Amino acid sequence: MITLKEAKEWLRIFEDDEDNLIDSLIKSSVAIIKSATGVSIGYINQCNDEEIKSLYSMIQKILITDLYYEKDKENRALLSLYIQLEATYLRMKNNES
Repeated sequence: MITLKEAKEWLRIFEDDEDNLIDSLIKSSVAIIKSATGVSIGYINQCNDEEIKSLYSMIQKILITDLYYEKDKENRALLSLYIQLEATYLRMKNNES
């Protein structure tokens, strides 16, 4: 999961007055990703695969950007990343079985 500092750097926000909002968006992004893909933050934290961790982080950044700036628009790139993360997650879960 990305940190408040990482999210602020990504959004290019340098003031602290929106920290609570951004922290809320970070937490919301975790719930949205789990709902869209089935991938939990617990799985990401325990995962040793840097590729899936990087993908999760990028999805979080794009999602937080959308929630912060583009509240009413659908992001096709984000939908594609959801599908990619879900497919990678399912492939890894199948390999564990």
